Amino acid sequence: MPPLPQHLPRGLEHPSLLRSLQRKTGGATEQDNSGNQPQTENNPLVLVPWPDRQRGLYSCLGFHSREYSYVRRLWYGPDKLALLAYCRALAYDWRLLRECCSGLPILMRMNPKLKKWLWQFWRNSVRPILFIFIVFTAFRSSVADWNDVPSGSMEPTILEGDRIFVNKLAYDLKIPYTTWHVAHWSDPKRGDVVIFFSPKDGTRLVKRIVGVPGDTIELRNDHLYVNGVAAQYQPLDQQIAGGIPADQRDKLVFATEQAQGRTHPVVINPTLPARRWFGPVKLGPDQFFVMGDNRDNSFDSRYFGPVNRSLIVGRALGVVGSLDVNDHYLPRWNRFFKGLP
Repeated sequence: MPPLPQHLPRGLEHPSLLRSLQRKTGGATEQDNSGNQPQTENNPLVLVPWPDRQRGLYSCLGFHSREYSYVRRLWYGPDKLALLAYCRALAYDWRLLRECCSGLPILMRMNPKLKKWLWQFWRNSVRPILFIFIVFTAFRSSVADWNDVPSGSMEPTILEGDRIFVNKLAYDLKIPYTTWHVAHWSDPKRGDVVIFFSPKDGTRLVKRIVGVPGDTIELRNDHLYVNGVAAQYQPLDQQIAGGIPADQRDKLVFATEQAQGRTHPVVINPTLPARRWFGPVKLGPDQFFVMGDNRDNSFDSRYFGPVNRSLIVGRALGVVGSLDVNDHYLPRWNRFFKGLP
């Protein structure tokens, strides 16, 4: 038996604590023939190491409330190191003391029937649901997702109330719940509709890429110039604009924009105050310039600047469902499973 430390913490000689420590080891103190407990000059109490950890843990839970609180005060107080040294000197496993001072005894001291019911409830109900939830959210985080569109900044391509499908494996593979890239196989291209986090406040947005790294972007009276070359504009098929309410279409100008070989619809609202003149701005490495198809009603790179590559989380491929927010949220069946230009 190693000698006791010279400086014992105050109160460790408390009789009820020593008796409790004796019980918690899973063994009894050695006694002589007269039934008295042997004592040595350096050791006022001899404890036998508990042989079975599980039995010792259960017996450890037998602390009376007063003694349990007393041990916790020593464990979390300034005398913790002295308490550990004292337990080692008495061949007492300090790890057991650590478990006794944690929240584990609260569960282990429950009624056996209640413990059994809680374990069965966890194993049969909670654990399967938790597993499914983790797999489902991890899939949405790194493989594929679908998002509601609450605004009209991408009209007429994406209408307010659409639910779009997002391919998060279009450009790279990310660790679930993070933006850390594990593998990279492609970069966004001009004309792609992408989902990204706003550089300004981290809000998740959906916009169209009009400029890629190395491009020079300029806007002159709502006309787009890429690398000094003006985009071409043609009248838009009225069937595409049919998703916008008729009372709003009268004050809008619809067109088909073609820039650097990519064609998509745009809409301009001359009645709204907007940033119709911008740039020129040259994009650096890993920078993308994004804009909404609804040019005068979109908060985009004209206001918060280029979007870094690391903020882009996926590419929007199509509309999987749509509800008409202007008509009692009735389904717009003609927009279900519709691809994006």
